[in-house]
This record gives sequence, C-alpha cells and structure tokens, in this order.
Amino acid sequence: MIPHTHDDLGWLKTVDEYYTGFNQQSQHATVSLILDSVITEMERRPWTKFTYVEMKYFHMWFTRQTKEIQDRVRQYVKEGRFEFLNGGWSANDEACPNYDDIIDNMQMGHSFLKKEFGVVPRVAWLLDSFGHSIGNARLYADMGLEALFVGRHDYRDRNARQTRKSLNYVWRPFSKHYGNSK
Repeated sequence: MIPHTHDDLGWLKTVDEYYTGFNQQSQHATVSLILDSVITEMERRPWTKFTYVEMKYFHMWFTRQTKEIQDRVRQYVKEGRFEFLNGGWSANDEACPNYDDIIDNMQMGHSFLKKEFGVVPRVAWLLDSFGHSIGNARLYADMGLEALFVGRHDYRDRNARQTRKSLNYVWRPFSKHYGNSK
C-alpha cells in the first residue's frame, strides 16, 4: 500500500472550497488538513512515506507554512519519504488530451518542484482517470517520466489481462521512437 491522496481540482466544489473545507454539504474534503495531518504523522512516525500528485493544492499549502515546516518537508523530500508523482499542476484529462494543455500543466507543476525541492517526478500516477490516450503516454515519456501507473481500465480489458496474467505491462507509445527491447 502506498499512502497517498487524490484531490480533484474543482470537481464538486471550487479549488478554494476543497482546500479550506468550506461547503461540506457538497462533499467532505479539506485538503489543507490532509497535508497538515500527513506532516504531523511523518514527524511522529519516521518510517512512514507519503505520495502527492496535485501541485496546485500542495503549492497553496506549502506557501502558507512556516519556514520550519517548509524545511521539514524539504528534508522529507530529500530522504525520499515525501514523494511527488506526476507533478502536474492538476491531474489533466488523459482520455481526450489537448497537447498544449498537458505540456503547460506539467511544466507549471514541474517548475515549482524543481525550484522548491530540486526534483522532477519520474513516475506518472493516474488513479482517477476515465481513459488514457497513447498521445498522453507519449508526452509523458517525452517529459522524462519513466513509468505510468493507471487506476482505471475498461472492465473487459482488465478481465482479459487478469485471465492472461498480464495486468503489469509495458506501454510503449509509438515504439518506433523508443525501440522494441524489453
């Protein structure tokens, strides 16, 4: 199990409502408290790790923290205890991607991570997508992401892969560009 969170940007509430917890009747979610509690638990339990994806929320939270907490988070990142996956400003649409939007989204998040922590994610983590495009996989590969984990598959594809014992596979977007070696 990988401790993580997935926080949509503006699904049922606005970005600010998700961050602050306002409008709980729409959905119970308070992103700022998630991050507060993660850092508290990481301090109490030095063997723990955490993974984060949506840089917009993390940026909102991080820039509001004291220098002491920011330094603590930087140390956790350096130790590999707090890891950023994907690293886009938000989780972009993978089913019907727009080339420019994907690049802008990832560039914004990656620039923030590089500036603040000196890191750029190497793994894409798409747990709540409603489809995936080979174009999206190709862009991620071109951005230097080395692996892509998806959380949703069409049930027919998943069942067939389960039967063939091929749930783990290498998705080679446009293999002519990347070779055919395994």
